[in-house]
Amino acid sequence: DKYMPLKSVICSSANPLDVAMVYESMGFKRIYIADLDGILKNKPNLELLEKIAVETNLEVMADIGIASIHDLELLRDTGVEGIVGTETMSSLEFLDELPDDFLLSIDMKDGELLSNLEVGLMDFLNFLRKRTRCREVILLDLSLVGTYSGVNIDLCRKVTEKLPCGIIYGGGVKNVVDIHKLCVSGIKGVLVGSGIHCGKITMSELSGFL
Repeated sequence: DKYMPLKSVICSSANPLDVAMVYESMGFKRIYIADLDGILKNKPNLELLEKIAVETNLEVMADIGIASIHDLELLRDTGVEGIVGTETMSSLEFLDELPDDFLLSIDMKDGELLSNLEVGLMDFLNFLRKRTRCREVILLDLSLVGTYSGVNIDLCRKVTEKLPCGIIYGGGVKNVVDIHKLCVSGIKGVLVGSGIHCGKITMSELSGFL
């Protein structure tokens, strides 16, 4: 209820398809979508997600609040790669039902694992370490998302030391220096949405860094 429509220096529209097309025109190949209608209300925007996947050449990954294999299959039918998030995960045993190479989101808030699993971050990481099936992990510090206050390097190091798969980090990224810090800490990819939309990170800076 606190989220307002997007205001961006790169796009005059708040329509997700328009924003995705701008991302594509800027040179991005892959986008992350958090569908809050799906996560909070169990009403994902499947038609819109499919439209983005069909009408762009972007690789689309989306968190719609997946709590069952059926939810994952619904997304697969749209051409979108589903993300299983700890915030809505029903149980640890649910991980055993997932196909190989699934995408996992570790959702953190105020230093704690955001979930109903009654397990702390380190225990969860130890559980995951015994399973190498998840292809990538998205590590979100939701306390920092949209704040431009800097990245949580300590959290990144804890996770990269425990997990062998690629880690994509999101939360507090304010400039290319932050991205460099994340790369040095072992992070494979970075979510840069807010920094791009407010103009703190430009494509010329990103291109130069890459």
